[in-house]
Amino acid sequence: MRHYNILPVSTIRAASLTKDALKRLSWIDWYFIHKKNAEQTCRHFGISKSVFYRWFNRFDKRNLKTLEFDTRTRRPHKVREMTTSYLILKRIYDVRKADLEKSKWEIHEELKREGIIVAHNVIQKVINRHVELINTQHEKKIKGRKKRHIARMKAEAILRDKGLGSLIQMDTKYFYVLGHKFIFFQLLTVHLVMDLFIVTKQFHLYPEETSYEK
Repeated sequence: MRHYNILPVSTIRAASLTKDALKRLSWIDWYFIHKKNAEQTCRHFGISKSVFYRWFNRFDKRNLKTLEFDTRTRRPHKVREMTTSYLILKRIYDVRKADLEKSKWEIHEELKREGIIVAHNVIQKVINRHVELINTQHEKKIKGRKKRHIARMKAEAILRDKGLGSLIQMDTKYFYVLGHKFIFFQLLTVHLVMDLFIVTKQFHLYPEETSYEK
């Protein structure tokens, strides 16, 4: 362990500080060695003044654990509470508990018939705050549904045929030339060349007024 001027090594070792806490202690130690120059300290360690003063104000020689990062200090002192009546919250809990398949929309409609007006987000908050109200079976169904393969549409047997001249696909497009509307047909057919099946494209252009016989 490196030497610190503000405290003896035995005291620091007894505190069992983490690596991050020792780094913050080195900031404060360097600050006192260099005539309490905060700007020079921040420039030396590459930190902002707000970060330095945040830990400097927390620092206590008698309790070095103040340099540790405690998640409890990040919690707000006053947490916002729900303003909805307890009886309404209890009714939402009972309806959901009786049938976990009911969504917040269904619960909203049921309470509306009973003369209770409550927002959908309030119902969702009640469900989220109670583990026993979460429908785990529904989550399993969704996960199982995602694992299934998407059913693909299969072409008819005549379209899948690889015989000579068989039709594989036909696309149509419309476009205008000099004020006239034309239909563009794109056909995919099969031709046999040296015992290899090759898909070729055929393009046909017809005006819209043309009639076709089957």
